[in-house]
Amino acid sequence: MCDVFASGLTLFRPRAAGLVVTVYGDVAQPRQGVLWMGNLIQICGRFGFSETNVRTAVSRLVANGQLVGERVGRKSYYRLTDDAGREYLQAARQIFLSEPRADKWCFVAASDKQDRCLQALGFARLSDTLWVGPDKPEQRVPGKIWNDAAPGDPVALREFSERCWDLGEIRSRYAEFVRCFCTLGGADQPIAGLTAEESFTLRLLLVHAWRGVVLKDPMLPLEALGADWPGHEAEALFAKTYLRLSDQADHYICQKLEDMDGPLHRQSASLSRRQNSLRAILS
Repeated sequence: MCDVFASGLTLFRPRAAGLVVTVYGDVAQPRQGVLWMGNLIQICGRFGFSETNVRTAVSRLVANGQLVGERVGRKSYYRLTDDAGREYLQAARQIFLSEPRADKWCFVAASDKQDRCLQALGFARLSDTLWVGPDKPEQRVPGKIWNDAAPGDPVALREFSERCWDLGEIRSRYAEFVRCFCTLGGADQPIAGLTAEESFTLRLLLVHAWRGVVLKDPMLPLEALGADWPGHEAEALFAKTYLRLSDQADHYICQKLEDMDGPLHRQSASLSRRQNSLRAILS
């Protein structure tokens, strides 16, 4: 565990604010969304952050409209704001849920005000006003002109995709993820020799690293990527490792972490859906 954890910290270099967001996405949000500040300090401390680092990060997230706090006696509790909660739900689909890639391309006529939104959705600019990206049914994209499923010349399509998106960088990120965590993706049983706390900490690093990789992937149709696309291997490794760590990690969560009502729940409908989706990736 020590070698993988140390390697992961070096490769993926979590920042305090980003790690706090990962904690809420993996731990708190599926369990009613609230977490005690003391727990945040303890968790982030395992990644080398001081109490001051964590309090500063939380203050910035509050100022940016991502967290909101409430005091109960001498304790402070935080949760994601409604807007941040919606962003989490969208990101969670890509992080945890097994969904097919888009099979169509979407063309959008957009104003400058939409640039940031379209980039976040995986679109690339073709001209001052024309963008292209994967046509995902669950996403509502303002300014859509048309979509197209015809693949055309596969070689030309892949060359076009390489020019429009930095697929080489994304390949490298997936490869780094696999190199870091490949020793944990063996048998289906829980990983031997880890305490519940170590399993929890390692799973949190796994999710933080995967989040940083997969959310950079525009999720283009498969014909644009080729059969050797490393995202498939990385996704399977993430799913298997997450599930192998979860029994011990979830035990730690319900024993050691708390919201305003007491210890966090071990299980929820949201977590069951997450685990079933990860199992589906491996089936």
